[in-house]
Amino acid sequence: MINSKTDLTAASHLKALSRSYPSGYSITYSKGASLIEVLVALIVLSIGVLGIVGLQLIATKANQTNQSFIQASLIANNLASRVSVNKVSVFNALSVGVNTPYFSSNSYDFSSFSSCDNSNYVCFCQQVPSVIQTCRDNDQSSLTFCNSTQLVQFDTYEVSCMLAKLSNEAKVIIYSNMDGIGGIDGNDILLLDINILWPSQTKNKPSYPSQSSCEQATLGSNQLYQCYSQQLILVDSRHES
Repeated sequence: MINSKTDLTAASHLKALSRSYPSGYSITYSKGASLIEVLVALIVLSIGVLGIVGLQLIATKANQTNQSFIQASLIANNLASRVSVNKVSVFNALSVGVNTPYFSSNSYDFSSFSSCDNSNYVCFCQQVPSVIQTCRDNDQSSLTFCNSTQLVQFDTYEVSCMLAKLSNEAKVIIYSNMDGIGGIDGNDILLLDINILWPSQTKNKPSYPSQSSCEQATLGSNQLYQCYSQQLILVDSRHES
């Protein structure tokens, strides 16, 4: 009797359901996503993620390049200010046919110091070497006055440390030109091109305007360098009363 009632109840439910839908209507059942559909979705998602990662890497490299250019511009400005302050020593050297250490690339590479297994900044810049006369004290408590020669040595040392922060292979190349430049009030003027070079982060060779100082500074080098250039004009005022 129980089975008969159960069968009748099920049959009545089916009959009621058949009356609830119009003729020709079929009931479909969702079976979920197939394995192929899941794999396709994962592939599409992976491609999107890889694209985002690639853009992130490009943005990171661009940010590093911009930061390097900012550092290089600060170094060039700093060096230009130092040369301007000590321009008398520059003109004194040029007047007797001597190249001032400001214009020598060897003044900025720690080549005169002993060898070191660490970075240049760690080896030479965390403490001023004893062979360098300190011409400035940050807290001004023990300010030491230097002659022009000592000031040149101290300036090139401090700029070298700034370069070491930028890159262990960063360097300074300065071109000077006093020929064919008119004077001001009878005084000679000196045109300087200060070039800051550091290794390029890209594999493509950077392009510079034709006959520019950066093109000249990087010409013939096996190393790919980025370059920032700044001009400085010095007026020889030694003979002014």
